[in-house]
Order: sequence, then C-alpha cells, then structure tokens
Amino acid sequence: MQGVAMAAVSYLSTIDRYHECQHAIRELLASILTGIGRSDLFRDPAAMREAMCDISSRYPFVDLLYTIDEKGMQSSENIACAKKREVTRVSGIGQDRSQRPYFLLARDSDTVVVTEPYLSTASRKLCISAALKWCDANGVVLGFIVLDIDLAGTVEFLMGD
Repeated sequence: MQGVAMAAVSYLSTIDRYHECQHAIRELLASILTGIGRSDLFRDPAAMREAMCDISSRYPFVDLLYTIDEKGMQSSENIACAKKREVTRVSGIGQDRSQRPYFLLARDSDTVVVTEPYLSTASRKLCISAALKWCDANGVVLGFIVLDIDLAGTVEFLMGD
C-alpha cells in the first residue's frame, strides 16, 4: 500500500512542477512538432522512424510519435524511441482517436495544441500529448502529427534534474 501512496505523491509533485513550467513545456512541444513536421510523415514509415530518432536523441522524455487522419483514425504505427520500445505494445494503426482531447483541439486549430496531463494507457505514466494539423500546399488537411511525452521526464529536463 505504501507504493500506491508514493506514486500518488509523485504524481502530485509532478503536476505541481508542471504548473510551474507549463508555458515552457507548451513552447518546447510546439517547437519540436513544427521542427519535424513535413508531408512525408503521412506516407513513409521510414521518415517517421527517422524523425523519432532525431527528436528522441535530443529529448529523452519523448515517448511516441504517430499520425492520425482528418477523421481521427490513427494512420501510422506508434513509433517509439529505441530505448522505450516496451511503451508501444500495439501498432495503433486504425485506432479511433476522434474523441481524444488532442484531436478535438487540433481539428479546430492551425497551431500546435497541447493537452493537460493524463495517465497514459501506453506507458502507465503521466503524459501530455501535442498535436499539429498538417495541410498540403493547397490547404487540404493531410492529417495530424501527434507526439506523446513523459511529463515527469519533461519537467526534469526543463528543471535540469
């Protein structure tokens, strides 16, 4: 029972620290997503893996990268960094994400959106999702790029822990 109490304290501490650096976290995630955003992520799994390798080497708190289509269906596999392969036990392709907060926010936005913290079903840790609507040169929505991050790891990264 003590482990459950320790986890609750850890979650509360992480949430408190999140609120202290919420603005910086949102800006960091927006920078990461806009930095990797490109159309080939929607059709080339190798491009997804390359983007994930690039960002996970610089940002150890990144857990998953995937795409969803304009209707909210996941259109790519869950791409995890090599050190976190255990996070992604399921491919994710075809999963309905249309009611997820990040999709609902991103669908109506032209900028990166970031969720409030929640408990990840993939990692069982507090996480945040960021999403970016991606359009082609004619303004047609190709889909959404989604990035899931470990909240505690992000806070530690920003605080220099």
